[in-house]
Amino acid sequence: SLRGLGRFDASESAYRAAIERHATWGGPHVGLGNLLLDFTGDPVKARVAFDHGLAVTQEPDGRALLNANIAYALALHGGDQRGARAHATRALAEGTSLSPAGRFLLEALPIWNDRAEPDWPLVFQGIGNAVKSADPRLWTSYVDDLQRLLWFLIAKGQGAGFKRWMDAAQYPTRYAPLYHAFVAALEGEDHLLQINVETRQPASEIYNGIARRLKLYGAGHAGNLPSGPRH
Repeated sequence: SLRGLGRFDASESAYRAAIERHATWGGPHVGLGNLLLDFTGDPVKARVAFDHGLAVTQEPDGRALLNANIAYALALHGGDQRGARAHATRALAEGTSLSPAGRFLLEALPIWNDRAEPDWPLVFQGIGNAVKSADPRLWTSYVDDLQRLLWFLIAKGQGAGFKRWMDAAQYPTRYAPLYHAFVAALEGEDHLLQINVETRQPASEIYNGIARRLKLYGAGHAGNLPSGPRH
């Protein structure tokens, strides 16, 4: 894909052309918003894309995906717990297409109470629920959501805590690629050189998505997006 090749301007143009042709189809709106949020580092424009899609999309599955992505943008970049919770609740109610892993990751967002400081063990457990669900779509449809949450943990200074949690849950042997990808993002890419080749390849794929967000947004800067419009 153009996005995979790093041709972000061309990818954005392609998504916008698809929206012009199929304005009420949710897919291009989701793709454009995710490009802006996860690849070009513009959460404000991403919210505009998601909101525009939600305003014109009628199909339940498309609306569920748009609501879910708005929830991630608000929770991880906007600090709007109530707005994120409202959108996540709609996504969970509307979306028959959300697989178990997608639902567990939404439930892992730090939005389900109004505490100023997230209940980090609950976030850890929510991610763990998605991983142990053995849902293959976690590594295809929802790997971006997983990488978003893993970046957020590092950005909020919870990386060491999550590593300890994974150690206690035997992730180094049970879910080695995920474990080593996270440790590499937390401690340095050279960590990947210390693991076997069979584990290194899938770990590198997970790591790249976390590292890209760290490069775009840094560590310690999560939650600074203005809340913007609500639905």
